[in-house]
Amino acid sequence: MALNNGQYNEVMKIYEARQRKNRALLNERRKKIYAAVPRVADYESAISEAAAGLARAALLGHEQSERAKKRLNELREERKMLLVACGYSPEDMEMTYECPQCKDTGYALGKKCKCFRQQEIALLYRESGLERQLEKENFDTFTDRYYDPKFLINRESGLTLPAYMAAVAERCRQFAHEFKEKGGNLLFTGPAGVGKTFLTHCIAKDLIEQSVSVVYMSAVELTDTMAAARVSGGEDVEAERRAGLIRDCELLIIDDLGTELNNSMTNMELFRCLDERLKRGQSTVISTNLSPNELRDTYADRIVSRINSAYQVIRFFGPDIREIKKYS
Repeated sequence: MALNNGQYNEVMKIYEARQRKNRALLNERRKKIYAAVPRVADYESAISEAAAGLARAALLGHEQSERAKKRLNELREERKMLLVACGYSPEDMEMTYECPQCKDTGYALGKKCKCFRQQEIALLYRESGLERQLEKENFDTFTDRYYDPKFLINRESGLTLPAYMAAVAERCRQFAHEFKEKGGNLLFTGPAGVGKTFLTHCIAKDLIEQSVSVVYMSAVELTDTMAAARVSGGEDVEAERRAGLIRDCELLIIDDLGTELNNSMTNMELFRCLDERLKRGQSTVISTNLSPNELRDTYADRIVSRINSAYQVIRFFGPDIREIKKYS
């Protein structure tokens, strides 16, 4: 999985800004040192000439090369002693980096540096729209203690709601774990407040930490954005940007399907979104308070057909957890 071109360029702009800052700071330090100790500037010129001489001497043979190398080292040592004697460090004359490993290029030994991955993840968090929520809502904070143990999912087997939800959470964890290899689409359906949105956040958190691009939008935001981008013909820059995220992200999370204004335009935009993502092999997770039967009654056959054929349906049960938490 990789960033798209726009995202990659956004990360590289950070490194370009760091390099400009590093050069400006180095020039400022050198300027101050030259003003305080003018002889340092003379040494800098001599060292540059000696380095060029070493390059030329390397072509003339071992003996000349060794003499040139010795002279260069002597000049560097003399400059060092002068700097220290005047209260400076030799490092004051060198470039400093936020990441010494890649020297603020983003790459070390031909591979993406660890700091590049950190920038990737930070960007993906920002673009997901979930940065704050995921600090609180993730697999580490999932608990089944708010689910009523007396609520039976299956009377014959004795399967309780907490046990069922623990299994659902594990299925979501597995989905995230296998995502890079398998992808896939999920439909969470069930009443309000039973943990659907929470588990979409859990999946998002896990995937973003794997540098997978995730975009979260409510169904209202999604259809409004897609319609605005289409109607504006490219003039609404923000709508175009957000529509681009919807098109390009590796996982799109659509929350609260069924709350958007339901008309021919929103149905058309929703169908186009789902259909295009399926054709491209991109994954989508949808949560809705509507039951499978209500989905069939609400949406056009072609939308329901896409969902039924390509999505794994996970049903949620129980009372509203938010109400329970108020009194716990």
